[in-house]
Amino acid sequence: MFQEIKKYKKWKVLYNLKEPEVKISIIITLIFCAGLYLCDFEKNFSVFAQTVCDILGIVCGGLLGLIGFSVAGIAFITSLFDNKQMKIIEATGQEEKIENIMMSYVFSAFISGIVFIFLVFQIIFIKGPTQQIESALFWVVSVADVYSILFCVFYIISLSYNTIELYKLKNTYQKVTELEKSLYESVNEVRIDFIIKALMELCDESLESIHSKMQMFIENSEIKDKNEILQYLNSHYNK
Repeated sequence: MFQEIKKYKKWKVLYNLKEPEVKISIIITLIFCAGLYLCDFEKNFSVFAQTVCDILGIVCGGLLGLIGFSVAGIAFITSLFDNKQMKIIEATGQEEKIENIMMSYVFSAFISGIVFIFLVFQIIFIKGPTQQIESALFWVVSVADVYSILFCVFYIISLSYNTIELYKLKNTYQKVTELEKSLYESVNEVRIDFIIKALMELCDESLESIHSKMQMFIENSEIKDKNEILQYLNSHYNK
């Protein structure tokens, strides 16, 4: 897992200002922490301690939900493309693009897990006998908490958009495979028509006679979907 994360340099999304989730998280973090500072949050922390623990507990539950969502996203992507579509994807060099999105879900689950553990330790610390820490460390932890939580939320939202793009990509490859199938079926029809025509000339048989014998053969056989096959032959040779 760590090799793939390193390969696609996923840790850079944590501070890449080109990414919208990073910009939004930074802006909201600055506004939120500025509000806490103006409310003397640090000096009155003992008043807010229980409320903070309750909120962190709720957030931890939400982070577990994000981990579950990330795992579900990986499962969804792996089941999205069939073998034929995967061959087309490999042939067109799009395999790394899909793997990159899958690793984004892995990274999301990993970061959510790290933040979850970090917050659990904070709850234990706050409920412990010692709550006093240096002012600078207090605000560093506060900013890190707010930013990491917001980033996890907005990052998974951005991944949802990528999943929609993958679905569009699947539809494109589905059309390609259907086109290939349609062409294959057309070639088979040409070959069968040619064989029937050759039989008519060699055996001096009419098309109606050959068609009748084909119907009889299908009706007496154990072929699945007999009715559908007979309907197709009737529509094809009774034009």
